Amino acid sequence: MKQNKNVAPLLLQKSTLNKFNTIRTKLPHSSHPEHERYKNKLDELVCLYKNESICIKKYNHGLDQLMRQLNNVKK
Repeated sequence: MKQNKNVAPLLLQKSTLNKFNTIRTKLPHSSHPEHERYKNKLDELVCLYKNESICIKKYNHGLDQLMRQLNNVKK
């Protein structure tokens, strides 16, 4: 158990990956200003997570917020 101290839980990792993939497929390939802003936000989140500037929980929360924003635009 001590060796698992800094390891992200498997379910959280899977959830985060699913959210990332969902957001990626929802973002259209257009130059609409709002969609460009969302693409930039996603790229920023990915970069922060890869550079270990944020933990997986904050990354997951950021993806949640981005997904909510995308869902509100579509309605």
